[in-house]
Amino acid sequence: MVTVTFPEGLTFRLCNDVVSKRNHTLKPRVVLPENYVKEMRPPSRKGQPVIVEFSIYVVDVNSINVEDMDFR
Repeated sequence: MVTVTFPEGLTFRLCNDVVSKRNHTLKPRVVLPENYVKEMRPPSRKGQPVIVEFSIYVVDVNSINVEDMDFR
């Protein structure tokens, strides 16, 4: 789960739910607070950038094309 908290206390979370235990596929789900407005910039102190931290895990790479380094 990824949690992002802005200086004014606005928080949202990105959760990963297991869809199938057989192949361990993860399904992203975004959980936002009721007062979240996507058209507004997140609040920041004195114009400073908002720091967003997250983690990502690669579960599987099916195939790699070595000619153009494409993968699925």
